[in-house]
Amino acid sequence: MGVKTFNVSLPSYNSIKSTYVDLPSVVFHAKSLEHLYLWGYKLNFIDNVHFERLQRLSLTSVYIAEETFEKIMSSCPLIDYLGLDRCEGLKTIKVNKYHNLKEFSLSYYKYDRSIEIDFSTYVETIKIVGNAKWYHQHKYFPHLKSLCLELVRFPSLSFDILPCNFPNLQDLSIGHCYGLKQLQLLNHSIKHLTLNHICDKSFKAAIDAPNIVKFDYCGDFPESISFAATTSSDGWKSNIYVDLGDDVDASSSWFLNLKKLLNAVSQSEISLYLYLYNRTKNQQIEDDPPPAEDTIIYDGFLYESTVVVENLNLRLERHSFSSLSAVTNGLFRICRPRKIIGLNWFANAQSKWNRECNQVIEFLFEILLKYVEELSLELFDEKEKEWHSVHGTNLADQSAAALSNNQDNQQNLRVRLKWRSDTIIN
Repeated sequence: MGVKTFNVSLPSYNSIKSTYVDLPSVVFHAKSLEHLYLWGYKLNFIDNVHFERLQRLSLTSVYIAEETFEKIMSSCPLIDYLGLDRCEGLKTIKVNKYHNLKEFSLSYYKYDRSIEIDFSTYVETIKIVGNAKWYHQHKYFPHLKSLCLELVRFPSLSFDILPCNFPNLQDLSIGHCYGLKQLQLLNHSIKHLTLNHICDKSFKAAIDAPNIVKFDYCGDFPESISFAATTSSDGWKSNIYVDLGDDVDASSSWFLNLKKLLNAVSQSEISLYLYLYNRTKNQQIEDDPPPAEDTIIYDGFLYESTVVVENLNLRLERHSFSSLSAVTNGLFRICRPRKIIGLNWFANAQSKWNRECNQVIEFLFEILLKYVEELSLELFDEKEKEWHSVHGTNLADQSAAALSNNQDNQQNLRVRLKWRSDTIIN
């Protein structure tokens, strides 16, 4: 029939019981196929495969024998995308023979498997998510531009990204990887780097990427991260995502570790995303009123210099005012945010949101007004795609106006700050 794209999933497939149904062999005789997507089938023994034009092969929850996999791949001279998602039957995947393969994606979560990618490959994008083993020593990836490794096991403690191995790598993402204790990145081609929940707290990273554009970090604090000087004419941006519970006070070493991390990226434009969550689910705000001014404790830890943070994104989840006071006072000892965004306050009932968010904003203003020269509320206009100042004779009026226009999307409210040059928190 000349079909070029065939996408078939088995509705009766049970991922828990792993029940598969044999795929009719007629599919493998379709010479016109260019894109083939299968989900829930069994590919066991196949006599002949006629995929002379196949360019994209995606298998999801498919059982495929290694012999069958090799036969299919060897019959696809034009294949440029291979995606394997939760497939069974394969223990070793070799993609070193397929010179047209540009993108390879593997997702698996059950048992170890080895991945072999030889130097002859022309692959440009590799994404591996799952309990797999990654081998990179003595490998050469001349065309690789994007590499994503999640939940991957490294055979060595160190991962080196050097020009001799990855001369054209631009995007690198590493997350939840076991056994990795050190990252050495010396590469002028890297533009985007993501480190996401590195499992070892003794993790160290030495980064020399003069053309980096964006750095994303999420998770616990590493032992150390260092950046060499960058030469990017437009500068670079960093997004730091950290979270804490309701047991952090203003003298905690948590802030010392945060300051260390912010110092490492201080040459970038920093956006800090701070998640404050309360482990006590039933705590009510009215049970914890804002403390009087004389109860806000400044316990004496002070830093010689603060880090400028372009955006401070606060995610507040039913936090007590006392812990909010400790956190904000601790933050303002180590950083100076230019804008505070994401003033969320999640209540059990939607009707409470406006009142509780007002309390949070007013309480935050009481702290900020001691240290800033100017403070104003702004709302984002979705139609004009611009930020606009909220009009009002005072901050209380601005807050009320902002909240009345913003109940459907709390994310679009921010506070712009201008710190006094003589501000010292002690």
